[in-house]
Amino acid sequence: MLGPAHPSTAQTYNNLATVYLAMGDYPKALEYYEKALKIVETVLGPEHPYPATTCHNMSHVYLEIHDLDNAIRYSDRALAVFLRVLGPEHPNTVTVQQFNGFVHMLSNLSESLGDRVWDILDQMKSNEQ
Repeated sequence: MLGPAHPSTAQTYNNLATVYLAMGDYPKALEYYEKALKIVETVLGPEHPYPATTCHNMSHVYLEIHDLDNAIRYSDRALAVFLRVLGPEHPNTVTVQQFNGFVHMLSNLSESLGDRVWDILDQMKSNEQ
């Protein structure tokens, strides 16, 4: 009814992606986040917080599939927009900045530890549960 290029359609894609992420279906999660991103960048522009939020969500998926290069790329992109548009004190900016720092730290660790960094991360996750 709203059409394929409406922000509400993008929100539906985003919600589906979040469900797929929770289910561990990372290729489907990325597919739907990419659909959402394409719409909101076209309709709202790349400097709007909505596409930045989608980029942040995508960085989580890339982290889950151990693709640090893309996790950093999308996290950096999201953080840059939030800093410019919302400012450094906004709660969303702070959250994205913390995640961005974590992803960069993992990247630095992976340079010295290699794939063992993923074992450490998995151990940390299991300790949280």
